[in-house]
Amino acid sequence: MKEILWFDEINDNDLDTCGGKGVNLGLMVSKDFPIPPGYLVTSKAYFDFIDEIGIRSKIKNILKDLNVEETKQLQEASKEIGDLILNNEMSQYLKEKILKAYSKLKENNNDIHVAVRSSATAEDLPGASFAGQQDTYLGINENNLINSVMKCWASLFTARAIYYREKNDFSHMDVGIAVIIQKLIEADVAGVMFSRHPSSGENKVIIEAGFGLGDAIVSGSITPDTYIINPKKWKIEDKQISTQSFKIVREGNKTIEVELNKHTGKRQKLPDEKIIQLAKIGKKIENYYEEGQDMEWAYSDKLYILQSRPITTISENKSNSGTSTESSENAILKGLAASPGIAGGIAKQIKDASQLSKITKNDILVTNMTTPDMVPAMKRAQGIVTNEGGMTSHAAIVSRELGIPCVVGTSNAMDTLDDGMEITVNGNTGEIYKGLKNDMLEEETEKKSHEKVSRSAIITGTNLYVNLSSPEAAEAVSNRNVDGV
Repeated sequence: MKEILWFDEINDNDLDTCGGKGVNLGLMVSKDFPIPPGYLVTSKAYFDFIDEIGIRSKIKNILKDLNVEETKQLQEASKEIGDLILNNEMSQYLKEKILKAYSKLKENNNDIHVAVRSSATAEDLPGASFAGQQDTYLGINENNLINSVMKCWASLFTARAIYYREKNDFSHMDVGIAVIIQKLIEADVAGVMFSRHPSSGENKVIIEAGFGLGDAIVSGSITPDTYIINPKKWKIEDKQISTQSFKIVREGNKTIEVELNKHTGKRQKLPDEKIIQLAKIGKKIENYYEEGQDMEWAYSDKLYILQSRPITTISENKSNSGTSTESSENAILKGLAASPGIAGGIAKQIKDASQLSKITKNDILVTNMTTPDMVPAMKRAQGIVTNEGGMTSHAAIVSRELGIPCVVGTSNAMDTLDDGMEITVNGNTGEIYKGLKNDMLEEETEKKSHEKVSRSAIITGTNLYVNLSSPEAAEAVSNRNVDGV
């Protein structure tokens, strides 16, 4: 088993050593999709490292009796494990292998910088989305490459990653981590693309675009342009042009935020012809995998696909439109419908992680943008509303996984929705109403009940069972048309 693999050496038998993200890059390169060149430090290197320096048993002991619901205890365990990794030295043998591969990557370009990304061996697999659980580092060169690889290893034990694995019954010591080292595309425009609607599964390509590197969109710190394309006619059916206040660019060995003037920020980010060209690439990748794909892309001299993974959030309810007669004119706030459903509750503003404990099961979480550290509070909330973000922001992805309504990119939710205000969130239309709209809420309850009855009426001669990785999912699975676990 090798410590270093180039993308063109990776195949679909390498999940245990390259992780889902790494394998997907290898497969796309083999089919000549436009992927920036790069290589992988395999999970063998990570496992060899923790065994060579003798910290495997120490990590086990730290995690043994950990209560992940105790935030302070979880954060302390995370820091202790992170320190164990970062305060030790990588072997000279492995350092030389990683740097030798980097030198080969920059043979035709001495000024090359790279993106360093994790590829956990339980990450980006069908049915298991680890949104935001491990870290990415941009603008890296040989001076900080080794440190960035070790930071990726340590990110396997961030508080949010430990919590996610524990709640989804993944063994901490069986999950390894590979590290992707890929040429950084100095993007003029970048973003995310779904090859079909991420909530309903409808055959529409959804593209989100922003100036600069795509990190601002993935993190949810800006509200991107959104383009909706009909792939049957290759026609742009809808555009939502946002005002972007800043972009992220590389400066030296780091990334910085550069302010945009209003004239530039209001422009359409990607030209129409490039939108269609990108959508066609996305559909080709979907056809190759034979399932909907969630892709990151960049545009510089040409269009590139940076990574692709299965969409894990398509709802069984294929309808993504509300049926309520409530007038849109009565909405006090409008944003992007990012996760379907309707919920009512008490608005609770969260300005930082120290306030997460104030969220209860009757609340709507209102914030500028969510982060992975907010997931425990998001699980308690009835719905989510954010100032910033798009369909691919952390808030949107996690809300779809949790099956709760979410509206993102409202711009001024924190100014409009006061703490303690009763509100109704319509994740089908992106509208928020003051007060509890009982007709809408009753309609939603009735619709869910009808869907449950409709599914239970289907009778087959074959018993259908599901694999249940998380006890928390038992109630949701019981509502589906299956015969057992």
